[in-house]
Amino acid sequence: DPVERVVSYYYYIIKQPGHYLHNIVLANRMRLEEFVKAGLSTEFDNIQTRQISGVEGVSYGKCTGKMLEIAKLNLVRHYTIAGLTERFDETVMLMKQHFGWNYPLYSRRNVQKNKPGKDKIPESTVKLIEQTNALDVELYRFAKKKFERLLSEQDESFHKELNKLKKYNAWLAGLIHPRMGDAGLALWSLYLKLNR
Repeated sequence: DPVERVVSYYYYIIKQPGHYLHNIVLANRMRLEEFVKAGLSTEFDNIQTRQISGVEGVSYGKCTGKMLEIAKLNLVRHYTIAGLTERFDETVMLMKQHFGWNYPLYSRRNVQKNKPGKDKIPESTVKLIEQTNALDVELYRFAKKKFERLLSEQDESFHKELNKLKKYNAWLAGLIHPRMGDAGLALWSLYLKLNR
């Protein structure tokens, strides 16, 4: 969701002193709305359309409907699965099924804590983000329909595996201490392989 992405990234910048925009945002005491209006980076101007279209060198505020059409076409022609962050488990299971992956356990990283959800952001700010990222909003709707169609084609065994993944990952999240990180996940993966 382009709005969620911008909000999340704003709070990430605030909490990361090493980020190239951190000092600018703090020194100017930019609230989210001011940050969006400032046009500091193309990362906040239809970045998904920019990246998926492959069109480079486009200035801030200059993305076009043609770029959106190219991005949509690329999603259809070159992306077997275009996942959704908010449907991560389903995305991972679709990829497991299509690409023949082993059981796709994962640990969450880079999750912004204490950031307000979209429903807690002032409506005027949400509208501003949507206007600034109107092409991404349309691309997101397009990708979401494609994703939901693919998900609706899955049989009962897919949904059983999905429920298993959710259960195992919830259990794993409670088991692995955050400081163990990849080592804990690697140990769990090894355990699963040995017990197949």
